Amino acid sequence: MWLGNSLIPPTDRVVLEGATLRIAVMESAPFTMLTYETDGNGHNTAKFTSYVPDLITLLQNKMKFIPQLILAPLNKTYTEVIQGVANGVYNMMISDVAITAAQ
Repeated sequence: MWLGNSLIPPTDRVVLEGATLRIAVMESAPFTMLTYETDGNGHNTAKFTSYVPDLITLLQNKMKFIPQLILAPLNKTYTEVIQGVANGVYNMMISDVAITAAQ
């Protein structure tokens, strides 16, 4: 879906190449799962896996932006995270949210 609920892609758009995008993700199996990897020094590193991180990687490869994935706090609702996009906390949210007839 494009702006205005159109199915027709716009002919002009912002080029994202080189831009860092703060992308909110919500942990929700099987769409986004968080695992931890321990390196040789015993440091734990969080790693996002599954469909949403794979989609972000595909988009990154095609559009050349720099993703900064941010795990939305577990105590936030979808509405609150989307409000964070509107308020500039995040540039976008990618999660298991879908447009339905009721929306």
